[in-house]
Amino acid sequence: MFKTLHTVFFILLLAGVMIGFQCKSKKAVTGNIDVKEKVQQAERIPKIIVDKSFKGDSLGAIINIDTATTKGDTLFLKVSYSGGCKEHKFKLYWNGGYMKSMPPQAKLYLFHNNNGDVCRRLIKETIKFNVSPIQYQGQHTVILSVNKYKQRIKYKY
Repeated sequence: MFKTLHTVFFILLLAGVMIGFQCKSKKAVTGNIDVKEKVQQAERIPKIIVDKSFKGDSLGAIINIDTATTKGDTLFLKVSYSGGCKEHKFKLYWNGGYMKSMPPQAKLYLFHNNNGDVCRRLIKETIKFNVSPIQYQGQHTVILSVNKYKQRIKYKY
């Protein structure tokens, strides 16, 4: 009886240890997935397009910029436009130049492609852009101005 009790205790102890290791390995894998997800999300935020020849002549379909803020290297634009039947695409251009001021200022151009959407529903959404290419060497702040938005946006990095 003592031997049977000893064997049962040993089996339960071994099972408990195995379950404990399995739980820890799952947490480690989950932690790795979270880090990978964050990296993938950061990669999905489109970067500003630096085009020294860009003049801002044609900026696509009508769009309103309701608010603009920065957090880290990301510019958040809350926009509204008419549509609802087709996917709309957005690009943010910068010609690489700075206005002479302290802190430096950069003029950005939001391009809105409505893909021929003629629907009239009011769409509101937040679009994001990575503006890290705008950083000015030796400074920690650049003032951004975006066409169709009257206020200036402070980008601190």
